[in-house]
Amino acid sequence: MRTADLFRRLLTPVLLLFAAGCAAIPAVTDPASAAELTAFTAAMDQAAGTGRTICTTQRYTYAGSLAELNIPVRLTVCWRNDPPGYSESLQVEGMPLKKMVYNGTVCREIIDEIGSRALPPAERESLLIGWRMLDWRATFAEAFSELAMDREIVEFNGVACRRLVGRFKAAPSLEPMEFFVSVNDKLIRRTRTVAVTDLGRIPVTIDHLDYRLQHGVMLPAHMIMEQLGTRLELRLENWEFDPRLPDETFTIAEDEI
Repeated sequence: MRTADLFRRLLTPVLLLFAAGCAAIPAVTDPASAAELTAFTAAMDQAAGTGRTICTTQRYTYAGSLAELNIPVRLTVCWRNDPPGYSESLQVEGMPLKKMVYNGTVCREIIDEIGSRALPPAERESLLIGWRMLDWRATFAEAFSELAMDREIVEFNGVACRRLVGRFKAAPSLEPMEFFVSVNDKLIRRTRTVAVTDLGRIPVTIDHLDYRLQHGVMLPAHMIMEQLGTRLELRLENWEFDPRLPDETFTIAEDEI
């Protein structure tokens, strides 16, 4: 695989790690009752620590590799509540630094030595999912519409899970997302979605592993993302709540707007 081709495969927003494949997410055809769904999502919020104010800024640092090529990768995700701000910085060894930035108004992809582009509406919605899903004040049911859960329990990697499907309320034009949630600890084990990128609609699968309790929130410390035949493995190295984030973290230069 040529380096340029590999780099284009990595243009899918890594925001989907916080939040999956098939070209479309299968619908729930035999749903559990509304009462059972409500009780289960409430238990998910309690287990994850969401649904309450946590902090005003966050920063996550990951290290990992592209498994099939053993190429080192570093990812930094920064989040700000007010004014809104979101930034992903992805460094792949031997490739230019790639950033996805939301400054509260504009969403832009910036690649060192190559250039930048404004994100069209569907890609903008994909990026903003990352910002909204790090807002721990929102409950699962508040974040999703058309939410349904399979009546039957399914097994995923030897773990009994419930399968939930819902559409992110703030991104109505995007495909629904699919979640496999452990029956025992109520934590998300796998997420599936269809990302919108400049390459088209890309199915993405993300496994959430090795949860750790930090600042009252359960965070997956080990994640594996698969898309277009590429396997990206990331481990959380550092997590900060309410860090001082420089203004330039979310700055988009005037010539880039």
